[in-house]
Amino acid sequence: MEKGDYSDKKQHGDAGRIAPLINPIRVENGKEPYSLRMINAMLDGKRTMPEYVREIVDKYYSLQDELKPMSV
Repeated sequence: MEKGDYSDKKQHGDAGRIAPLINPIRVENGKEPYSLRMINAMLDGKRTMPEYVREIVDKYYSLQDELKPMSV
């Protein structure tokens, strides 16, 4: 686990959109779901994130980058 800083890509509401992608995996592993505050802290680089969270976040932001040219 390591810290990652996604604050340059982060937009308002990203934690709420990422939480449904992360928390089912976490609950499946027998752990409590992450709060939105915790996810925000991970995205800001203030908390470490597990590898599976990093993979999901990287995929989320890569899809956002792909869709950006399509928006007006």
